Amino acid sequence: MTRTKAFNETDALERAMDLFWMKGYHGTSMQDLVDAMGISRSSMYSTFGDKHAIFLAAFQHYKRGQQHAFDFLQESSGFTAALASFFNMLLRDIVTDEEKKGCFIVNSSTEMAWQDNAVKAIIQENYDEFESHFLPFFEKAISRGEVRDTNDPRAMTRFLYVNMVGLRAVSRATDDITFLRDAAKTALNALIS
Repeated sequence: MTRTKAFNETDALERAMDLFWMKGYHGTSMQDLVDAMGISRSSMYSTFGDKHAIFLAAFQHYKRGQQHAFDFLQESSGFTAALASFFNMLLRDIVTDEEKKGCFIVNSSTEMAWQDNAVKAIIQENYDEFESHFLPFFEKAISRGEVRDTNDPRAMTRFLYVNMVGLRAVSRATDDITFLRDAAKTALNALIS
């Protein structure tokens, strides 16, 4: 007879994600995971695998939870309004991040991507998803004449991505929201000119 699991896998994975988000991969021990997930070590290994497998599952879980981040592109009425909405949403997330956790993807990228091909692949998937939304957005803006047709939509997408990642990374090291707003405003102005 098979034993029924006495825990919710999604809840346990959510707790593991929060732990990795706060402490990073290298700062998180297996005992930390057992304690945070609220499950036995044997249940953790049989359900999720080793620390690396748990980290990758938590990373994918985070990524799935971010799918709503592109909804504003359909809701905004124009190019400038949509980009302003994007930067406002980003700054709002930064300001409300009281624990200074930053972005799980950005944190994982700086800690792990250079040494872990599985993490690098997830980060590339994340960029590809970002590009799949923003490249057509910029192409449409150029075709409508909202942006000069001399602009390269792929370069604009990459510029926006790098600025988003940069803002998220720097936000962990500063309490100066004016600094971040100035950077976001400058990036917005560069994209709409």
